[in-house]
Amino acid sequence: MPGLGGCKRGPEYNPCEHISIDSDIRSNLFYTQQTRRLCYGIHIADQTEETIRKDSPGHSVIGPRLRPLLWLNNEFYILQENQQDKGTAVFYNPRRIGRGIYIDGSNAREGFYEISYNIPTTKAEITDFARLAGEIERRLGRVEMYCVEEERSFTGRELEQGIEAFAEFSQKSLNQFCGNKEFSSHILTLARWPYTLTEDKVAAWETCADLSDFEQTLHGLQTLDVYYAKPRLLQKNDTKEIGAFYVLTEECESVFPVRADGFLNLGELKVTKGFVQFVLYSEQRVLEGLFPYERFIEGLGRYGIRQFDADHILIPPLTKAQLKELAGKLR
Repeated sequence: MPGLGGCKRGPEYNPCEHISIDSDIRSNLFYTQQTRRLCYGIHIADQTEETIRKDSPGHSVIGPRLRPLLWLNNEFYILQENQQDKGTAVFYNPRRIGRGIYIDGSNAREGFYEISYNIPTTKAEITDFARLAGEIERRLGRVEMYCVEEERSFTGRELEQGIEAFAEFSQKSLNQFCGNKEFSSHILTLARWPYTLTEDKVAAWETCADLSDFEQTLHGLQTLDVYYAKPRLLQKNDTKEIGAFYVLTEECESVFPVRADGFLNLGELKVTKGFVQFVLYSEQRVLEGLFPYERFIEGLGRYGIRQFDADHILIPPLTKAQLKELAGKLR
C-alpha cells in the first residue's frame, strides 16, 4: 500500500525521467562489487513453435512449489508484481525465499531459455533451481543445458546430483564476499528487495561453515508483509539538484531507509535533499505538508521503530491520529 499515486512535488522540482542507471554499468557494478550470476542456457531441440510458446514463462511449469512472479527490472531492484519486461520473470519458493531464480523467455520462439541464480545464494534455492531445470527438461523433451561460467553442458539429473557441490561453492563465495574489506557496505539483491548486511551478519558469514543462518535470515526478511519504500526522484529546474520524495501511508507497516539517499543507488546519483508526505488511506487524501526527511526519521523515535537491516528501519503501522501528531511536530 504505497499511497495515492506518489507524493506531490514542490513547484521548483520536475520529474527527472532522464536520470536512470545504464544497464551495462549496473551489470558491471554487480559483478565487481557484489555478486555474480550462475547462468544456464537451455536450448530446446526438435520442438515446434507452438509447443515452445505454450511452455514459455508466465505459465507454471513446476506446480505449486515455486511461485512465478512477473518482474520489472528497475533501478531499485524491488520486485514489482503483475508487471513484466520482455518475457522475463523471477521465481521464488514462498516456503524458503532466497535471492530469486531468474528466467528469460524472450527467445522462447527460437527454442532458447536462460535461467540463472545469484551467487552466493541458499542451498534451498540451489535445490529449487536444479528441480526447475529438471522439470523444464521433462516438460519440453530433449534439451541441451549449457552453463556459461563452466563452459560445459549439464543434464537435469547432473544438476540435482551437484547440489551439494554448488552449495559448498556458494558458501565459500559468501565467506569471500563478507571478507572483502574494500566494500563500504555489503548489499545483496534478494528475490523481493535489496538487503544491506549488518556488521554482525558480515562477521558471522565471513567465517560460516554452512548456509543455514544465511538461508533463515533471507527467508525471514522476505516473509514480512510490508511496503518497501522507494523514492520518486525529482530535479530542480535551476540548480539541477536531485530530491528524493517518499510517502508513508496510514496503517501500513513499512521499510524506510535511514537516509534519504539510502536506496540501492548503483548510478551513484547525488541526492541533495529528501522529503516525505503522509497519506491517510481511510480518507483517501494526502496530509498537508512536505517534511524534511532527516527530521522525519528523528521524529519516529517514540513510535516503536525497529532495525530492518544496516540501512533501513521497520516502521510499525501508524494510525491516522499518530500520523497527524507526527505531522504536527514536523511543521
